[in-house]
Amino acid sequence: MATTHRIIEWIDAHRDVAFDLIRIYLGIGLFVRGWFFILDSSAVMGLLANSGDPTFASAAVVHYVALAHFGGGLLLAAGLLTRVAALVQIPVLIGAVFFVHLNDGLLAAGQSLEFSALVLFLLVIIFLHGSGRLSLDYYLFERKDQQAAQAAQTSLLESTREKIRERERLREAELREPIASDADTDRVQMPPSARAVPEGCTCGGSRDRDHPRVRVERRYGMRALRFITGTTGSPKEVAFRCRDCRQILEVTSDEQDLAHYTYN
Repeated sequence: MATTHRIIEWIDAHRDVAFDLIRIYLGIGLFVRGWFFILDSSAVMGLLANSGDPTFASAAVVHYVALAHFGGGLLLAAGLLTRVAALVQIPVLIGAVFFVHLNDGLLAAGQSLEFSALVLFLLVIIFLHGSGRLSLDYYLFERKDQQAAQAAQTSLLESTREKIRERERLREAELREPIASDADTDRVQMPPSARAVPEGCTCGGSRDRDHPRVRVERRYGMRALRFITGTTGSPKEVAFRCRDCRQILEVTSDEQDLAHYTYN
């Protein structure tokens, strides 16, 4: 019972092998048929004569039928250029089914219509499906493509894993970094309203924003576009500059100061 179960599992895992065996058997049969036509071309001439179409019975057709079955059958059996080998024989079987054996019918004794139709059907299926693993096409072409695809997939998977590991290392490094103190935070990122500016000016004396010789400079940045177009906008920051020595005394971005020095 266990042996039967293993056999069934092997068949399920190798279903394409059954298709290859059909292809090999069909190729050997067509090869033998072509060899027979080469040795006795009168047999082909007799079949063409029975078709009732004298234009079909030509030497070119006889040679084509023999070579198609002989060479195409050999290629089918070996699985080399499988689709081409099936394609060159499809016209031969179409002619055999519709021009030679169709008048015989399926119920006549010794008729070959059923067999020719079966061979035509199998050739069409093989042409659409191609060759399987038991073929030269697979070992010469498809296996290399599959190996290249597997190598590319493995490389992509390894690259993805390396990126994930790198992200994990960066995350662990961030977690190990000490938290900056408030003093460090203030030193690293100082708000504009607390920016250090020179105290006083070179003119001497104590001058501040309320001094009559100190003027206000509104800095809009991109908001200048709103001001130019006539819309009222708050400045980004306000600077106080001495009119005499051109020294900036103070720069502020406090919301109350910005609202106070906004053009109305």
